[in-house]
Order: sequence, then C-alpha cells, then structure tokens
Amino acid sequence: MEIAENADEMLDALEVKSFDLVITDLNMAGMNGAEALKLYRFTNPADTNTRFILFTADASLSAKQISIEAGFDAFLTKPIDASTLFITIERILNLAPSTAEQWLSNALHVPTPIKTDLEPCNTALDLNTLNALEKIGVGDALFMQRLLRNFLADAVGLIYKIETAVKHKQLGDLHDFCHALKGNCLSVGAFQLSASTEQIGLITAAVSMTQAIAKLDQLNKDFANLTLAVEDYLRRPVNIKDKLDQAELTTHTVYTN
Repeated sequence: MEIAENADEMLDALEVKSFDLVITDLNMAGMNGAEALKLYRFTNPADTNTRFILFTADASLSAKQISIEAGFDAFLTKPIDASTLFITIERILNLAPSTAEQWLSNALHVPTPIKTDLEPCNTALDLNTLNALEKIGVGDALFMQRLLRNFLADAVGLIYKIETAVKHKQLGDLHDFCHALKGNCLSVGAFQLSASTEQIGLITAAVSMTQAIAKLDQLNKDFANLTLAVEDYLRRPVNIKDKLDQAELTTHTVYTN
C-alpha cells in the first residue's frame, strides 16, 4: 500500500507501478480526484485493470454524478466504514465471495496496542475513526504513521493557504481550500478541526477582518490540539510482527487523502 499526498503524487505513482486499486478524495488542493482520473484514463487507455474508488465528504447527488462521469468504479462517503469499504473492494475487484468478511474478521483480531492517553470523548481526534483506519491498514505496521504524518503535513500547507486567502479576501480560493481541509479532517477523525474549518469556509465579504482573524485563531488553536493528540496516538508501541502475521489484504493500493 502507498499513500499519496495529492493527485499529482497519485498520478506519478501510477506511472511507475501497477496497482489493483486506487482510493482518492474528490476535493483536494490543486487537481481534484475526478480530474486526476480523467487525465489518467486519457493518458493510459490500455489500463483496464486498475479500479478506482472515490471517497469524499460530499454526499450530494452532484458529487455522485461527478464520480460516474469521471469513470469511478465506486462512490463512498466519509467518515470511513471498514466493512463497507471491504465489501466494495471485494465487488469491484471480483474477488472470491466472503473475502471481505475474512478481511474484517482478521482486522478485528489484530492485537491491540497499549491504551492511548486520549479520552474516548475527546473532540480533537476521534478514536472510533482511528480504529476503523487501523482495520483498513491491517498488515501494514506503518500505515497509520504515514497516513497521519501526511495528513498533518498537508494540513499545514492548507492552513497557510486559508490564512492567505482570508487576508487577501480571495473567497473562491478560500472555499476550495476549506473544503479540501475539511474532507481530509473527516478522513482521520479530526472533527473539531473540521468544524472550525467549516466556519471559516462560511466567511463572506460582509465579515469583518477582525471576525475573520478570530476564526483563524480558533483554527490554529484546534490544529495545535490535534497535533498533540496525533503525537500521543502515534507514540503507542506497535508489534510489527503480529500485524504482519495477520495480513490478509493483498491488493496493491494507492490512497490519497
């Protein structure tokens, strides 16, 4: 499994390696997932084997129509659900019946690392979402490390772009950047940062700069709390051998968030 930070990295990975499955977001900074798939289909018409799943926080009918027009094999919405994802992969890859059930069974029996200091009710990082992601990454001991590190790095860049757009009153760009960050947040269970990002995305020309700066301050505060929560989560020791012994999901996948 490989993780790409954006559509460009996803396309680069597809140029040098064959994948059974690609899972991509719709709204990302720069090229979105639908545009990336259209470009890949145009430049690689001979590839009829790779399957593509669009995974997005946008559950609207227009988003589903976009996925159909772009040629995605499946359309799934955030927050993530391991069972639904496994069943979808089984279907679009034409795998043996009960493969998804076996994957989920294996994932549920992965040894649980020591408890994190995070409270289950904390608003910075949702533990249920993290547990679901752990199931999807079963067999890859560093999956969560890569996923969350890439998320934080991408968030830093998006927050900088959001701040610049607010200060220069570039409302169109602001909406796009906020949508991308919100979608990324929902992917990893960063619900509080998602909420503050959504508030900034609602800024209009009628909002004063003082009010806008206050919203940015809250955004940065929530990101700081999230970073601490992620670092706490990633400090847990992981038994790599046990995870590798449980590996059963053998499709080659590239995932963008």
